Amino acid sequence: MPAKEYFQVILSPIARERRSAIAAILLLTLLLSGYTPLQAQSNPDSLKKVIATSKDDTNKVNTIFSLVRAIEDRHPEEALQYATEGERIARKIGWHKGIAEMLVRKGFAYRVLGDSNKAISRMKEALQIAERYKLKSTESKAVYNLGSTYYLLEDLKNAIPYFERCVLLDREAGDKKLEADDNTFLAMIYEASGDFPAAIQTYQKSIDVYRTVGDKRGEAVALINIGKIFFDLDDMHRALHYDTLALATVTELKDTLLLIKTWGNMGGAVAILKGPTEALGYYTLAYKAIIGGGYAEELPYIADLLGFEYMKLNLMDSAKHYLFMGLRSAGQQKQKNWEAYASSLIGQYYYRTHNYELALTYLNQSLEIAKQSADVKRLFGAYNILWGVYEAMGKPNEALQAYKQYVTFKDSLYTLDKEKATVRNEIGFEYRMFRLKDSLEHAQQIQLSGLRLQRQRSMLYAGLGLAAAIIVLIVFLQRAKIRRTKTEQKNLYARRLLETELQALRAQMNPHFIFNCLNSIQAFILKENRIDATHYLQKFSKLIRLILDNSQKTSNTLDDETEILRLYMELEQLRLKNKFDYEIDVPEDLESSFTEIPSMVIQPLVENSIWHGLMQSEEKGKLVVSFRKDGNKLTCIVEDNGIGREHAGKIKEEQGKKHESKGMKLIEDRLRAWSETKGSHYVFNIFDNVANNRGTRTEITILYPAYA
Repeated sequence: MPAKEYFQVILSPIARERRSAIAAILLLTLLLSGYTPLQAQSNPDSLKKVIATSKDDTNKVNTIFSLVRAIEDRHPEEALQYATEGERIARKIGWHKGIAEMLVRKGFAYRVLGDSNKAISRMKEALQIAERYKLKSTESKAVYNLGSTYYLLEDLKNAIPYFERCVLLDREAGDKKLEADDNTFLAMIYEASGDFPAAIQTYQKSIDVYRTVGDKRGEAVALINIGKIFFDLDDMHRALHYDTLALATVTELKDTLLLIKTWGNMGGAVAILKGPTEALGYYTLAYKAIIGGGYAEELPYIADLLGFEYMKLNLMDSAKHYLFMGLRSAGQQKQKNWEAYASSLIGQYYYRTHNYELALTYLNQSLEIAKQSADVKRLFGAYNILWGVYEAMGKPNEALQAYKQYVTFKDSLYTLDKEKATVRNEIGFEYRMFRLKDSLEHAQQIQLSGLRLQRQRSMLYAGLGLAAAIIVLIVFLQRAKIRRTKTEQKNLYARRLLETELQALRAQMNPHFIFNCLNSIQAFILKENRIDATHYLQKFSKLIRLILDNSQKTSNTLDDETEILRLYMELEQLRLKNKFDYEIDVPEDLESSFTEIPSMVIQPLVENSIWHGLMQSEEKGKLVVSFRKDGNKLTCIVEDNGIGREHAGKIKEEQGKKHESKGMKLIEDRLRAWSETKGSHYVFNIFDNVANNRGTRTEITILYPAYA
């Protein structure tokens, strides 16, 4: 059972759940409060008495405003009635600010009552009045409430422009603290919309302003959220960097809740970078703070992670203790995602302790919850364990169905990983450009202030200072251009290498081959030939695991590569009912355990020989894969006695098929990329067997630099 692979993947979905909680709490607190510094602290009953005895003037409208702010969260219907009365009085006396303020409060009350259309309508009406009469503070409130309403409706496309406008209004008003807060909220929305480069840039802007005004808590939240983005993108080094910066600030604040969050985040990154022992240190700190401070809502995920890391260390008693603690607390806190996660880990625990019935129970419980939220990674993790449980229980049919689900979700995750890699490259480039632009703006500000001082002294000094600044700026821009070009070239090469790796993986995991194998297994099952079905399934699962394990490697040992070839040819031989024999010839003096070759280049050649050469032949075929070493040269030869390339081409023409060999081009690209990184050279040739006009011979020769 590929437990190691499961360990590596299962950690990813928890980041989004545990790390976004702090952002959501801080954001929604202000969203629900309506964003205004005028929230009343007066007693509502005393305010009502004042309103009942007051005449219709601006003072009465202000009192109504204070009352509405005091009751609108808990009694929105009553707040709406008073806000309507306040609007009536403001219109009666012709007070435009009072009209707009009351419309904002009515919009907020409608939002609490769940009538979003009326909420947006009233707020837009308030915004129009504020713009017409240049009421900047009221305009800011209306814009913020519109943005927050769209955010709560998950209409991020409309929310973003209003929050961007909030930041500009804060800057015009000179309110640095509010500007930083709104930048933080805007960054959260960018992040929720998937625009990670914009989110990181905006968080960094808020950090710069928070540091200017001395707001340590705001700075810590922004740092934690940047770390969250990099964690979700599997960039653990940068995630840990920002978590470490956040920890220093949070420790200074002595904020227990933020400490729990930060330790939990750091444990997640360290678990992947350094291993379970180091991760347990951070998780234990978080656990002690939870127990000591009474933060029960944080217990499910920390307990789950403690159990998970103990299980990786094979300390099963400790693992069981924390996993069941996590399951119980998730149920008590009604945290369904963590309940599903704990159930999945408990299923894995019982699988590893060979209690398959209980493993089945908890895995199915996890799947039921994960399906409700369409959590791909959670479903992948559960099915990855589930098919192994069925296999161990001697239920090949159920194992096959679970394995099919596992393969489906695995393909989805590979697509997601490719998207993550692209985003990581974009963030690296765009963030550097943002900091460069920021530095240039700062340099220009210094230059302008310097010029003003120099004018007071003499025009000569001013001219010299300007000339020096221009020279520095030109040099700075030129160096920035060179760095940008190098960065673009590096990112382009990284993307090309990633694409060839994914293409090579798909070439080895040919969908036709996979489903032909699965159909063969199903045929064995239907014929009640369980021994052959189990034997076939074991070989097939081992091959798939080897391919996936080696898919991220650019090089492979000759031993590992020949093991993949052997399993693949055995499966094809079984599926084609011994239509061909095969042989793998590796000389004993070749030192195959230490000889490196580019991964994922030989199997496509073997597949080509079987599918286009041997399968078309009426006679029993022969396929030979051999390796020869001569000094610093290693030659791989794939030779078959099939129908040959010319005859195969004629068959395709008769069938009306036009085939462009993408597999051969992929092998060339793979060899070229590998040679560039290793400093080696290669020769790739395909020959027809001229002697008897049958068969094909393919040779790949690699010249290693170590012996050159």
